[in-house]
Amino acid sequence: MQAVTCCKAVKHCRHILEELERPISGPSPINEDNKACIMMVDQGRPTDRTRHLAIQWFAIQEWKQNGDIEVFHVPSADNSADNNTKGLSVALHQRHARRAMGHYGSPYSKFIANNLVTRSQE
Repeated sequence: MQAVTCCKAVKHCRHILEELERPISGPSPINEDNKACIMMVDQGRPTDRTRHLAIQWFAIQEWKQNGDIEVFHVPSADNSADNNTKGLSVALHQRHARRAMGHYGSPYSKFIANNLVTRSQE
């Protein structure tokens, strides 16, 4: 259900940017560590095993088909959200905590820097 919440927040942010006349081209990346969740989103239609799921899951499938989001797998070792949701080893906790504090660069920092340069040249 957290994937649904995340996608709703992303859709809301995309809507705000469109209102500010700064639409995002291309899908917004969603990192997910649950392979079953990714498979359900990629399936694109309900199956016998997924019919019991809430309608919200089918909204994610629609947003993916519309090109608003793209769901990627991220291993638990690289998933900084695990620091808040799981009991981790000391090494993983320190790694995720340091990334959250800005000691390591974000995997999106190059994308953000390139996007800001492009927008400033407009």
